[in-house]
Amino acid sequence: MAAGQNSNRIFTPSPTSLLSLFTMLFSALPPSSPAPNDEKLSSTLGPPSGPLPTPATETPAAEASQPNTQPHGPFRNPNWYIPYGDVAGDQLFRIGSFPLRFHSSIFNDLFNLPASNQDHGCSDASPVRLSSPLLSAATVELLLNWIFRVPNTPTSAEEAISLLKVADFLNMELLHTAMSDFLTALPSSALSPSTRIHISRHHHLTNQPYLEAAFTEILRGRIRSLSITDHINLGPDIMTCLSSVFEAMTEHRARLCANVPPAQHDAEACTGQIRKDCNTAWKRWWQVSVVEEGFQNPNQRPWSGQEIVSKLKITSTVHPWGMSWQCSDRTMKALSVPPLSTVIFGDDTIIKHALPILVGLILPLASTA
Repeated sequence: MAAGQNSNRIFTPSPTSLLSLFTMLFSALPPSSPAPNDEKLSSTLGPPSGPLPTPATETPAAEASQPNTQPHGPFRNPNWYIPYGDVAGDQLFRIGSFPLRFHSSIFNDLFNLPASNQDHGCSDASPVRLSSPLLSAATVELLLNWIFRVPNTPTSAEEAISLLKVADFLNMELLHTAMSDFLTALPSSALSPSTRIHISRHHHLTNQPYLEAAFTEILRGRIRSLSITDHINLGPDIMTCLSSVFEAMTEHRARLCANVPPAQHDAEACTGQIRKDCNTAWKRWWQVSVVEEGFQNPNQRPWSGQEIVSKLKITSTVHPWGMSWQCSDRTMKALSVPPLSTVIFGDDTIIKHALPILVGLILPLASTA
């Protein structure tokens, strides 16, 4: 934009097809319309389709504060259409251009383009259009809410993801950083682990602990529990790597099922037939509680080594399956230290070695860290 021209802009996203594509419309204020020092903002939702109004029937940009009474004119959103903004179209968002220039190099370059004719971009009837399916009316209003610091923007993970996409599309670094921080601070239950991984890969989130937590959550489950959506989110390269890790986890659990860790006995109190009965009780507890309930139950994710030990800590106080409390206590302690802990916590070792490889598929430098 040449020096001396007004820096305000009005823009309008509107649906243009059955695919619900939206259009942003930009224009410059007529030279006689002064731009105030304190730039403000307002918007309007207009008819879903149809020709733009002619200058004879539309409400002039200078009269934006008045109700729109034209039956075929654009409807002006009361939140984001102000008298001294300068963008016009089917759905009107009228704001000063400086905030958009400041946050987006795309907007800055757009507003510096020379007009093709004298009227182009100077009124509601002759807007400059910038079309993208990412820029729906709701998303643009959300973007303006963030730019002008409307409280509680965004309010959900879905809104943050929409703004993250806009940030990439319009090259808005501050918005990208803010939405990245917002998403990585959410509890893990807000988004599925595959969604968190997908967002990180395609929108350049570089929070390594965020990715490690998502991959760990997947690996603590079962590969057959992953849905088609999960497969699409993760992509073939990650799924191939995950399959290898799951295979190693399955082999580890098979060894625990086939080879029951030895029970630890009280040398004085547990002898003879009592020790035989104690061993039988321990093997029975392992088969039912660990193998059948912990590993083979299809309705829950497999137990980790830590969960096995925690379960034993609880049952050791009630003499599991007839095992003496002294022996169950000794056995529980033995499972928590080497060499038995190396076997019991083998799943943790597998995941620990796999995480740098998996994260490295998204953050290449992480695999060498």
